[in-house]
Amino acid sequence: LIFGVFMAYVVYKNMSQIASSEEALYKLAYNDSLTGLPNRRAFDDCITDLVNSPRTKKFALAVIDLDNFKGINDSIGHECGDGVLCEVAKRWKGILKEDEFIARQGGDEFIIILVNCDDEEYIKNRMAEFLDVLSTEMVIMNNCFFASASFGIACYPFHASDTENLFRYADM
Repeated sequence: LIFGVFMAYVVYKNMSQIASSEEALYKLAYNDSLTGLPNRRAFDDCITDLVNSPRTKKFALAVIDLDNFKGINDSIGHECGDGVLCEVAKRWKGILKEDEFIARQGGDEFIIILVNCDDEEYIKNRMAEFLDVLSTEMVIMNNCFFASASFGIACYPFHASDTENLFRYADM
């Protein structure tokens, strides 16, 4: 009986470690290691699911670039630039609504998806909210920054009905 209990414990412990390892691998594969946001792979899965879902009738895709970000890396250093990226991600995660998705593409490029939305006025107002949270000063490594961003927007299926062209339209 004691041996059986011991074996059950060993099996349970190994199963827990396997589950923990799988979770860690998933996080590495689908999350940006710097900001903790979903990454390009997670975005690709999300947008493919949206386009292929019979429940999804419309959504807006915003491709966002931080303005003059290269200057931060070039003049103050990549460590400080990384801090700015993390702060931007934190601020945007803080205002993200339940039916929205945000990912970091890489570098200073982010993507936001507004699900079940194609209303131009709402999209414009929502993007203004994302810009607005950047207007407050950021202090990173004793340096003060004010960030701004440029947005490209495409609406599914109005601008394109496939992911490649939708992204291309928004990224113009």
